[in-house]
Amino acid sequence: MKRFKAPDGAIYSLNHLQPYSRTVEIRVGGVTYLVPLLFIFQDHCYTRELKHESDEPWLISERHGQRRVFCPDRWTFSHGLPALIEAMIPKGDCYRTTEKPRYFRVQRNNPRDYTDDAGWYIFFRFNKDRKKPGVVMSIESVHSRPNWPANARGRQVTRFGKALADFIKAREDLLRKLEQK
Repeated sequence: MKRFKAPDGAIYSLNHLQPYSRTVEIRVGGVTYLVPLLFIFQDHCYTRELKHESDEPWLISERHGQRRVFCPDRWTFSHGLPALIEAMIPKGDCYRTTEKPRYFRVQRNNPRDYTDDAGWYIFFRFNKDRKKPGVVMSIESVHSRPNWPANARGRQVTRFGKALADFIKAREDLLRKLEQK
């Protein structure tokens, strides 16, 4: 889907959420590898859970027992997602969840206040690319919330590059196929 047509006739482009690729340099065991990284954006980046019958005309998808409706707030925030993701590579902060290998990044409402957990939370996971040597980074959900997620594994920050290196290190078959710098 490259656009969403709202019940009122308004058109919302989704072109900014099209998959894209880039290569990142990651050090694993003292060796620098060139890692092809494919970024994909799931529909939770611009939809929310269906909560009321009045939401029905905004329905986008029904998968895995979930009914999702278009969310103008998430859609507006999603325009900045590609730039936020790029800014995270390779040294941006992220946090691990209790679901491996899932992480999140916080874009705080007030960037100067690190005690306030309110902000936009960007959840992502790494997967091995099944079509070619490389990694798929799936941006799974983006939502505004007032508090720290219950599935966070503490508050220990990690760097994006370290999280990706840990993922690659655990997959010897992938590591062997990557180009060394």
